[in-house]
Amino acid sequence: MKKRIVTILIIGLVSLTLLSTTWFESPHKCPICNTKSTFQDIGSYGSYIYQWDSKFQYIFWPLTDSPVVYSCSQCRYSTYMWDFDSLDVSKIPLVKEYLKDKTTSVKTTDYLKIPITERLEIAEGVYKVLERDDEFWSKFYRVKGYHYDAVKDENKARENRTKALEIAEKMKLNVDNEGRLKEILLITGGMKYFLNKKDSAKNDFRTALTLTYKSKDSKPDKDANINKYLDKVLSDFLEK
Repeated sequence: MKKRIVTILIIGLVSLTLLSTTWFESPHKCPICNTKSTFQDIGSYGSYIYQWDSKFQYIFWPLTDSPVVYSCSQCRYSTYMWDFDSLDVSKIPLVKEYLKDKTTSVKTTDYLKIPITERLEIAEGVYKVLERDDEFWSKFYRVKGYHYDAVKDENKARENRTKALEIAEKMKLNVDNEGRLKEILLITGGMKYFLNKKDSAKNDFRTALTLTYKSKDSKPDKDANINKYLDKVLSDFLEK
Protein backbone atom coordinates (compact mmCIF):
# COMPACT_ATOMS: atom_id res chain seq x y z
CA MET A 1 0.00 0.00 0.00
CA LYS A 2 2.80 2.43 0.95
CA LYS A 3 4.65 1.60 -2.26
CA ARG A 4 1.53 2.36 -4.28
CA ILE A 5 1.06 5.74 -2.52
CA VAL A 6 4.69 6.66 -3.20
CA THR A 7 4.28 5.69 -6.87
CA ILE A 8 1.14 7.82 -7.18
CA LEU A 9 2.94 10.78 -5.58
CA ILE A 10 5.88 10.43 -7.97
CA ILE A 11 3.55 10.24 -10.98
CA GLY A 12 1.72 13.33 -9.69
CA LEU A 13 4.96 15.27 -9.27
CA VAL A 14 6.16 14.29 -12.75
CA SER A 15 2.82 15.38 -14.24
CA LEU A 16 3.00 18.69 -12.37
CA THR A 17 6.54 19.27 -13.64
CA LEU A 18 5.51 18.55 -17.21
CA LEU A 19 2.73 21.14 -16.92
CA SER A 20 4.83 23.80 -15.21
CA THR A 21 6.30 27.08 -16.37
CA THR A 22 9.68 28.36 -15.26
CA TRP A 23 11.47 31.68 -14.98
CA PHE A 24 15.09 32.68 -14.54
CA GLU A 25 16.74 35.92 -13.38
CA SER A 26 18.20 38.21 -16.00
CA PRO A 27 19.80 41.71 -15.87
CA HIS A 28 18.20 44.57 -17.79
CA LYS A 29 18.99 48.27 -18.12
CA CYS A 30 16.22 50.83 -18.11
CA PRO A 31 16.18 52.79 -21.40
CA ILE A 32 14.84 55.86 -19.58
CA CYS A 33 17.22 56.30 -16.64
CA ASN A 34 19.84 53.56 -17.27
CA THR A 35 19.18 51.92 -13.91
CA LYS A 36 20.23 48.27 -13.89
CA SER A 37 17.68 45.82 -12.52
CA THR A 38 17.18 42.09 -12.24
CA PHE A 39 13.97 40.85 -13.78
CA GLN A 40 12.53 37.43 -14.61
CA ASP A 41 12.82 36.01 -18.13
CA ILE A 42 10.93 33.02 -19.51
CA GLY A 43 12.59 29.69 -18.90
CA SER A 44 10.26 26.97 -20.14
CA TYR A 45 6.62 26.23 -20.89
CA GLY A 46 4.53 24.03 -23.16
CA SER A 47 1.47 24.11 -25.38
CA TYR A 48 -0.62 23.14 -22.33
CA ILE A 49 -0.79 26.86 -21.45
CA TYR A 50 -3.42 27.20 -24.19
CA GLN A 51 -5.71 24.83 -22.29
CA TRP A 52 -5.67 26.76 -19.01
CA ASP A 53 -8.80 28.67 -17.98
CA SER A 54 -7.40 32.01 -19.14
CA LYS A 55 -8.31 30.80 -22.64
CA PHE A 56 -11.86 31.93 -21.81
CA GLN A 57 -10.52 35.50 -21.72
CA TYR A 58 -8.35 34.79 -24.75
CA ILE A 59 -5.12 35.60 -22.96
CA PHE A 60 -2.34 33.15 -22.19
CA TRP A 61 0.71 32.70 -20.02
CA PRO A 62 2.96 34.64 -19.41
CA LEU A 63 0.38 37.46 -19.55
CA THR A 64 -1.37 35.79 -16.63
CA ASP A 65 1.76 35.72 -14.46
CA SER A 66 3.18 38.56 -12.36
CA PRO A 67 6.75 38.62 -13.78
CA VAL A 68 5.46 39.59 -17.25
CA VAL A 69 5.34 43.32 -16.43
CA TYR A 70 8.78 44.80 -15.79
CA SER A 71 9.13 47.99 -13.74
CA CYS A 72 12.28 50.07 -13.22
CA SER A 73 13.03 50.56 -9.53
CA GLN A 74 14.22 54.12 -10.13
CA CYS A 75 11.94 55.87 -12.66
CA ARG A 76 9.08 53.29 -12.65
CA TYR A 77 9.19 52.79 -16.43
CA SER A 78 6.88 49.77 -16.84
CA THR A 79 6.03 47.61 -19.85
CA TYR A 80 5.55 44.02 -20.85
CA MET A 81 8.84 42.15 -20.64
CA TRP A 82 9.26 41.93 -24.44
CA ASP A 83 8.93 45.70 -24.84
CA PHE A 84 11.17 46.89 -22.01
CA ASP A 85 14.48 46.92 -23.90
CA SER A 86 13.12 48.03 -27.27
CA LEU A 87 11.91 51.56 -26.58
CA ASP A 88 11.93 53.92 -29.55
CA VAL A 89 14.53 56.55 -28.55
CA SER A 90 12.41 59.32 -30.06
CA LYS A 91 9.74 58.54 -27.44
CA ILE A 92 12.06 58.77 -24.43
CA PRO A 93 11.36 62.47 -23.63
CA LEU A 94 7.59 61.90 -23.73
CA VAL A 95 7.78 58.76 -21.60
CA LYS A 96 10.08 60.50 -19.13
CA GLU A 97 7.60 63.37 -18.82
CA TYR A 98 4.76 60.92 -18.17
CA LEU A 99 6.76 59.08 -15.50
CA LYS A 100 7.93 62.11 -13.53
CA ASP A 101 5.22 61.83 -10.87
CA LYS A 102 4.61 58.07 -10.92
CA THR A 103 5.01 56.14 -7.68
CA THR A 104 4.02 52.74 -6.32
CA SER A 105 2.66 51.65 -2.95
CA VAL A 106 5.79 49.60 -2.25
CA LYS A 107 9.31 51.06 -2.26
CA THR A 108 11.53 48.20 -3.36
CA THR A 109 14.10 47.11 -5.90
CA ASP A 110 12.22 43.81 -6.33
CA TYR A 111 9.57 44.54 -8.93
CA LEU A 112 7.64 41.39 -8.02
CA LYS A 113 6.76 42.94 -4.65
CA ILE A 114 4.84 45.68 -6.45
CA PRO A 115 1.30 44.51 -7.26
CA ILE A 116 1.01 43.73 -10.95
CA THR A 117 -2.14 45.85 -11.10
CA GLU A 118 -0.06 48.90 -10.15
CA ARG A 119 2.58 48.04 -12.74
CA LEU A 120 -0.14 47.62 -15.37
CA GLU A 121 -1.62 51.02 -14.53
CA ILE A 122 1.76 52.69 -15.14
CA ALA A 123 2.34 50.57 -18.24
CA GLU A 124 -1.01 51.71 -19.64
CA GLY A 125 0.20 55.31 -19.62
CA VAL A 126 3.51 54.31 -21.18
CA TYR A 127 1.76 52.49 -24.01
CA LYS A 128 -0.52 55.45 -24.62
CA VAL A 129 2.60 57.53 -25.21
CA LEU A 130 4.04 54.81 -27.46
CA GLU A 131 0.71 54.46 -29.30
CA ARG A 132 -0.72 51.01 -29.95
CA ASP A 133 -3.52 49.64 -32.14
CA ASP A 134 -6.96 48.33 -31.18
CA GLU A 135 -5.82 44.72 -31.05
CA PHE A 136 -3.16 45.61 -28.49
CA TRP A 137 -5.57 47.59 -26.34
CA SER A 138 -8.31 44.99 -26.39
CA LYS A 139 -5.84 42.41 -25.11
CA PHE A 140 -4.23 44.85 -22.64
CA TYR A 141 -7.57 45.57 -20.97
CA ARG A 142 -8.40 41.87 -20.89
CA VAL A 143 -5.10 41.33 -19.08
CA LYS A 144 -5.88 44.12 -16.62
CA GLY A 145 -9.35 42.70 -16.05
CA TYR A 146 -7.86 39.27 -15.39
CA HIS A 147 -5.41 40.56 -12.76
CA TYR A 148 -7.93 42.82 -11.03
CA ASP A 149 -10.30 39.86 -10.87
CA ALA A 150 -7.52 37.79 -9.31
CA VAL A 151 -7.25 40.28 -6.42
CA LYS A 152 -11.05 40.46 -6.07
CA ASP A 153 -11.36 44.06 -7.25
CA GLU A 154 -14.66 43.55 -9.05
CA ASN A 155 -15.15 47.21 -10.01
CA LYS A 156 -11.76 47.53 -11.69
CA ALA A 157 -12.12 44.14 -13.34
CA ARG A 158 -15.48 45.19 -14.77
CA GLU A 159 -14.16 48.58 -15.88
CA ASN A 160 -11.29 47.04 -17.84
CA ARG A 161 -13.35 44.25 -19.35
CA THR A 162 -15.88 46.83 -20.52
CA LYS A 163 -13.08 48.71 -22.28
CA ALA A 164 -11.81 45.47 -23.84
CA LEU A 165 -15.32 44.67 -25.09
CA GLU A 166 -15.88 48.13 -26.57
CA ILE A 167 -12.63 47.95 -28.52
CA ALA A 168 -13.32 44.40 -29.74
CA GLU A 169 -16.78 45.46 -30.90
CA LYS A 170 -15.11 48.18 -32.95
CA MET A 171 -12.66 45.62 -34.35
CA LYS A 172 -15.63 43.59 -35.65
CA LEU A 173 -16.56 46.48 -37.93
CA ASN A 174 -13.12 46.73 -39.50
CA VAL A 175 -13.15 45.05 -42.93
CA ASP A 176 -9.49 44.15 -42.49
CA ASN A 177 -10.58 41.80 -39.69
CA GLU A 178 -13.19 39.95 -41.74
CA GLY A 179 -11.27 36.66 -41.71
CA ARG A 180 -10.72 36.95 -37.96
CA LEU A 181 -14.35 37.56 -37.05
CA LYS A 182 -14.62 34.13 -35.44
CA GLU A 183 -11.72 34.96 -33.12
CA ILE A 184 -13.08 38.42 -32.33
CA LEU A 185 -16.52 37.00 -31.51
CA LEU A 186 -14.83 34.69 -28.99
CA ILE A 187 -13.32 37.80 -27.40
CA THR A 188 -16.57 39.80 -27.35
CA GLY A 189 -18.52 36.82 -26.09
CA GLY A 190 -15.92 36.13 -23.44
CA MET A 191 -16.01 39.66 -22.11
CA LYS A 192 -19.81 39.63 -22.14
CA TYR A 193 -19.76 36.39 -20.17
CA PHE A 194 -17.56 37.92 -17.47
CA LEU A 195 -19.70 41.06 -17.49
CA ASN A 196 -22.75 38.86 -16.81
CA LYS A 197 -24.28 39.42 -20.25
CA LYS A 198 -24.61 35.71 -20.81
CA ASP A 199 -27.43 35.62 -23.38
CA SER A 200 -25.53 38.04 -25.60
CA ALA A 201 -22.37 36.00 -25.02
CA LYS A 202 -24.13 32.84 -26.20
CA ASN A 203 -25.21 34.58 -29.39
CA ASP A 204 -21.61 35.58 -30.12
CA PHE A 205 -20.34 32.06 -29.48
CA ARG A 206 -23.00 30.42 -31.64
CA THR A 207 -22.40 32.86 -34.47
CA ALA A 208 -18.66 32.29 -34.19
CA LEU A 209 -19.13 28.53 -34.54
CA THR A 210 -20.70 29.07 -37.98
CA LEU A 211 -17.61 30.93 -39.21
CA THR A 212 -14.18 29.85 -40.39
CA TYR A 213 -11.01 31.57 -39.28
CA LYS A 214 -8.80 32.85 -42.08
CA SER A 215 -5.64 34.88 -41.57
CA LYS A 216 -4.44 37.59 -43.94
CA ASP A 217 -1.39 35.56 -44.96
CA SER A 218 -3.62 32.60 -45.85
CA LYS A 219 -1.64 29.70 -44.41
CA PRO A 220 -4.09 26.76 -44.68
CA ASP A 221 -2.48 24.44 -42.12
CA LYS A 222 -2.02 27.18 -39.52
CA ASP A 223 -5.51 28.54 -40.11
CA ALA A 224 -7.00 25.05 -39.78
CA ASN A 225 -5.27 24.54 -36.42
CA ILE A 226 -6.44 27.92 -35.13
CA ASN A 227 -9.96 27.22 -36.35
CA LYS A 228 -9.99 23.87 -34.57
CA TYR A 229 -8.74 25.49 -31.36
CA LEU A 230 -11.37 28.25 -31.55
CA ASP A 231 -14.11 25.65 -32.06
CA LYS A 232 -12.98 23.82 -28.94
CA VAL A 233 -12.88 26.96 -26.76
CA LEU A 234 -16.24 28.15 -28.08
CA SER A 235 -17.82 24.76 -27.41
CA ASP A 236 -16.30 24.64 -23.90
CA PHE A 237 -17.64 28.12 -23.25
CA LEU A 238 -21.17 27.16 -24.30
CA GLU A 239 -21.03 24.22 -21.90
CA LYS A 240 -20.42 26.72 -19.08
